[in-house]
Amino acid sequence: MRKRITSLFLVLALCLTLLPTTALAEEAGAAQETQDSTEVGDGYTIEEDTAVQGKGENDKAVQTVQALIDALPAAEDISDANADEVSGQLDAIDEAKQALTEEQAAEVDVEALDRFLASPLAQEIRQGRNILREYRFTLLMDERIYDPAAQGGDEMLDAAIKWGPKLLKREIDAIPESAGLSEYLVDEVMQASRRRFYKPEYIACPGCGRTMYDLQKTFEEVKARTSHLKGMVIAVMGCIVNGPGEMADADWGYVGEGGGRVSIYRKGRPVLRHVPDSEAIDRLLELIEAEA
Repeated sequence: MRKRITSLFLVLALCLTLLPTTALAEEAGAAQETQDSTEVGDGYTIEEDTAVQGKGENDKAVQTVQALIDALPAAEDISDANADEVSGQLDAIDEAKQALTEEQAAEVDVEALDRFLASPLAQEIRQGRNILREYRFTLLMDERIYDPAAQGGDEMLDAAIKWGPKLLKREIDAIPESAGLSEYLVDEVMQASRRRFYKPEYIACPGCGRTMYDLQKTFEEVKARTSHLKGMVIAVMGCIVNGPGEMADADWGYVGEGGGRVSIYRKGRPVLRHVPDSEAIDRLLELIEAEA
């Protein structure tokens, strides 16, 4: 009898300790309303309400992109004074949109962004920035380093700004001889604007903790052995995690798997896997030559 009374007392005590916990949890869940601040590209910050029912990380990603779009100025308010800031906003939007899935992207109201990008000045800003970025990459990867001081001015950037947008918008088919540009500058601007290709293009990631091979040495060897392949896009990527997505536009890709192994890609699809890295460049060249 004494054991039975003791057992009933313990059960009752246990029930009493559970009741307040449940009540407090429900009360806290109903009352919680906090504000989170999220920083995105180029220092732009948006405020997010974490108490919105049913909103998770996916919704936050959509809200981030939408807030960046809504923060764009009116097209008529763009001027030389804020052109760099607007360009930074566009880059931040691009960066945030790349992280969205197709379903998330469909939730973003891009009407305001489309109207903004339709304005001539906004197009000039975006196209000018893209072609300048292309040139900076080209100069880093090309053996013929451009020396503005030796040329008497920053001719490369001047050529990109003056002729790049016109080529990209198909207003002209070629840079006129009257422009007075050297053959090298003409070739570079034409290739950067995708109007004429005179050499291969290369995509390479900077490498990270997942890169398990000598990326720089491999890139230089791939470049040296494929320099004759005019118009081809070849990628050398550090890892299998981000590499395939970052080189989606490449004709051929060399992607490190780790453990001394490499995957070879053709137009975004793997065609060889687990190739020893000591043989991978030779195998890549064999596949390219087989299609030539």
